[in-house]
Amino acid sequence: MIKFENVTKRYGRKEILHSISLNIPKGKIVSIIGRSGCGKTTMLKMINRLVPITSGHILVNEKNILNMNPVDLRRNIGYVIQQIGLFPHMTVHKNLELVLALHQYPKRERKERIDEIMDKMGLTPDLLNHYPIELSGGQQQRIGVARALITDPEVILMDEPFSALDPLTRIALQDDLKHLQNKLQKTIVFVTHDMDEAIKISDYICLMREGHIEEYDTTETMLRHPATPFVENFIGKHRIWNSPEFIKAKDIMRPSVNTCYTQDSLERCLKKVQNTSYPYIIVIDPKTKKFRGFLDINSLQNKKAEQATASDIMYCPPSILHVEDTLTTVLHLIKESPIHYMVVLNDQETVAGVITQRNLLKALGEQYTTETEVM
Repeated sequence: MIKFENVTKRYGRKEILHSISLNIPKGKIVSIIGRSGCGKTTMLKMINRLVPITSGHILVNEKNILNMNPVDLRRNIGYVIQQIGLFPHMTVHKNLELVLALHQYPKRERKERIDEIMDKMGLTPDLLNHYPIELSGGQQQRIGVARALITDPEVILMDEPFSALDPLTRIALQDDLKHLQNKLQKTIVFVTHDMDEAIKISDYICLMREGHIEEYDTTETMLRHPATPFVENFIGKHRIWNSPEFIKAKDIMRPSVNTCYTQDSLERCLKKVQNTSYPYIIVIDPKTKKFRGFLDINSLQNKKAEQATASDIMYCPPSILHVEDTLTTVLHLIKESPIHYMVVLNDQETVAGVITQRNLLKALGEQYTTETEVM
């Protein structure tokens, strides 16, 4: 959708951006983040030609922006800034209608479009007759986003749009943006200095360092596998634990080593349990290797004299986990489970591992320890 090809920016002899190349996929939110002066806002403003390119190319929908009329280019790219930029002498209605007029929307269609975008932004119609100064900061910024979206552009540029707002309003607007994006699937380039914000809203993160791209990858990959020590330090070693949607059952489980087959005798199953440190054994199908249930040591000791098999007395839990289930799901299901352990299955429905309450607590606790601490 948006492609940077060896883009460089110089001011006199000073090079601000050094041969930047990256692809921004269609319909995704990409956050550009980095320390002050790293070049992130310069990159953003190059896309709509507010900042000229020194060398290289930027393509939008495979079209070189240098071959496009800059006014036409900007009219087809939504733009939201920190200062909002609403005209103070115009009502909200006039601020929105002006954009439609510039795009030559027929007058009969303008009211419908304004009402539609106000509804999408969760803004009540009575605000249309207010002036910007009469609105809260959050309401003003919602109007700013509404103005950027009102002509339905494919690309939205957002330059630290929420950074001047109070924390609660900022969180609410981040949630609004995610909700809108789920419905509209715009290509959004979002500049921020806040890593938590970038992680929360982004599909991809581009971390800048002194005019270079230090790492550009999906949010999850960057959290799990930072490319360099700089990235790891910038993100924070345990930052992923602030985003439970990126922590999966496969990250917490331990491999399962104690299994038996459905037709195994109870005496055989008991011996297997006694030879391990675990108070249970997992029952699997001998042919498909798929999970069938659990046996615990107490039930085996009580029933060992019976001429029965594992399948006769095994416990079949009401819910199971899969490797890609999030930490939120894990916590909910293990809390509701009548036993203290849960099996984790892979895509083939065979056993990948087990999560117990004990190793779950250990995994959660490890985020608060460091390698230098004495255990």
